[in-house]
Amino acid sequence: MINIYISVINGVDGYINKLIGLTEQIREVRLDYWFNEVVFTTNWWFLLLLSIIPWVLWIKFIDPKRLFETLFYGSLISIYSILLDDIGSYYLCWIYQYQLVPISSRLNPVDLALMPVTYMVVYQYFKSWKTFLLPSPFYHLELHSCSNHFLNGCIFTDQYIGI
Repeated sequence: MINIYISVINGVDGYINKLIGLTEQIREVRLDYWFNEVVFTTNWWFLLLLSIIPWVLWIKFIDPKRLFETLFYGSLISIYSILLDDIGSYYLCWIYQYQLVPISSRLNPVDLALMPVTYMVVYQYFKSWKTFLLPSPFYHLELHSCSNHFLNGCIFTDQYIGI
C-alpha cells in the first residue's frame, strides 16, 4: 500500500515539476516580449492614461453622499470583469498584445479602471436599486459593445476561436 502511495506522489510531483518548468518559460518569454515590444510604445502610453484618467474624472464627478455604495458597486464590477477576463484568457478566447504590466494575462486598465468607473458613474445617477436595475441590461450591453469595438479597433487583442 505504501508503494502505491509513493508512486502516486511521484507522478503528481512529475506533473508539478513540468508545470513549474513551463510556467518559468512562459514568464521569461512574456517578460522578454514586454520589455522589447510593449513598454513605452504608443499603446502602452494609452493604457497608462486609460488607467489614470477614469479615476481622475471619477473623483471630480462622484457624489460624496453615496461614496460607499458606489465604491462597493464598482468593486463588484471589477471582480466580475477580472473573473470573465481570466476565464477568457485561460481558454485562449483572446490574448492581449499590449499590457501595462507583464505580470498578468488580463487587461488591467480596463478591468480596474475603465469598467468600474464607467459603471459607477452610471450607477450614481440613479437614486435607487429599483430604478437602476430596470434599464441596466440595455446600458450594460451598450457599454460592453462600445468598449469591445473601441479596444479591438485599437489593436489591443488578437481574437482566437475559443471554448
